[in-house]
Amino acid sequence: MVNVALMSRLLAAIPEHARFILLGDKDQLASVDAGAVLGDICNTGYVRSRSPRQPLIAPCITQLTKSYRYQEGSGIAALARAINNGHADQALQILRDDSFPEVELHETLPGNTLGVTLTSQIMKGYRSLLESTDPAKALHSLGEFRVLCAHQNGHASVKTVNREVRKHLETLGRIPPGEYYHGQPVMVHVNDYDQKLYNGDVGIVLKTAEGLRVFFEVPDAPPRSLTPARLPSHSPVYGMSIHKSQGSEFSDIAVIMPPATSPVLTRELLYTAITRAKKSLCIYANANLLKACIETQAHRSSGLRDLLWQ
Repeated sequence: MVNVALMSRLLAAIPEHARFILLGDKDQLASVDAGAVLGDICNTGYVRSRSPRQPLIAPCITQLTKSYRYQEGSGIAALARAINNGHADQALQILRDDSFPEVELHETLPGNTLGVTLTSQIMKGYRSLLESTDPAKALHSLGEFRVLCAHQNGHASVKTVNREVRKHLETLGRIPPGEYYHGQPVMVHVNDYDQKLYNGDVGIVLKTAEGLRVFFEVPDAPPRSLTPARLPSHSPVYGMSIHKSQGSEFSDIAVIMPPATSPVLTRELLYTAITRAKKSLCIYANANLLKACIETQAHRSSGLRDLLWQ
């Protein structure tokens, strides 16, 4: 998701004798800021010829086709290909095909509240968080399931999911009133170098002998913890935006689409969402809106593609 300006500065800082390797998925969402660097470099959406007169950059590109996240013959793989190719009718057929149990479409929109089916799936997906007392196991469980939303605000948004999940847990008597509670997942929104926490880091609040602590994973070491008062800007993370999910993977996901079209609903957004899943995914959306989303491709004109591919 690097933008053109940042990539320019990065390349300017690299010595000419260095070997520079970019690894990523050209079909995912581009950067929030200007440009679609990886897509432009790979000439996404255009057929590359093998003519001797091809641009110098062409032999530098290799496309990896095997996925180690999900099985090749799975419904997730078939759906990813259909969406990536813009085949909306085929994608809907796969979602409704009983021979692909890994993928499912629920045409019931949650609106301002979570639908019964979605609520049940969320409670099942996050039940272990409320029951876990071991930090390492709790953090592992946190990576097993996630709700992904197209929007931060409004209908079927990240804020709606997080608000409604908390309300539902309070109604069931599973959590006490108050800002923090045992089993609460949180996501950090800013870089805090003093606490060694960074934008996108995910942790979980657990009750300990010292009171409530927030635990975060540490590579090749036991989880570390801090008091909730020391957390930088953060929010609950039962639901998260598809943009924020890039680079992550979860065993099972639920994807919630809004009830109306919007500029962010593109093929790239949906492809990014479903390829976060390793085992299963369930999409909550109107079929016609989903079809329109798959048929809408994001286009950015940064000039980089033309400079590289003439």
